[in-house]
Amino acid sequence: MDRVILTKGNLNSEYLINEVKQHKKYFLIDFQCISDMNAAELLTGALLQVTREQLVKLPADSYFVFDIIGLSVYTETSEYLGKIEDVLHTGANDVYVVKKDRLSLLVPALKQVVKKIDFDNCRMIVKLPEGLEATSAD
Repeated sequence: MDRVILTKGNLNSEYLINEVKQHKKYFLIDFQCISDMNAAELLTGALLQVTREQLVKLPADSYFVFDIIGLSVYTETSEYLGKIEDVLHTGANDVYVVKKDRLSLLVPALKQVVKKIDFDNCRMIVKLPEGLEATSAD
């Protein structure tokens, strides 16, 4: 990756990268046009973005969270369950937070549950485990 887009307020700017280093749990990025600490401090709080083409290639059956959020979820019998509003990272497996009206459903991101992801039609088809049902989001 040789460039990123930084967004702060209403301003989007593209920055060329000289070097990236990891320091403890952070990454330090040396941008070509940022020559001192004062110029770097102006970027504090900016959102760093990359283009889809710059993303790493994922293994088969792996997806970026931003591609999953917003998908409509249906059962294999075409029952509409809601839209994915969040993805919880539990350690063992991710869990999709599916909301419909005031109901919330937690769907485990497992191959035996998620039967199909159709990005062209913004849909996910699932086979819910027995006993899994929506609960009130109140």
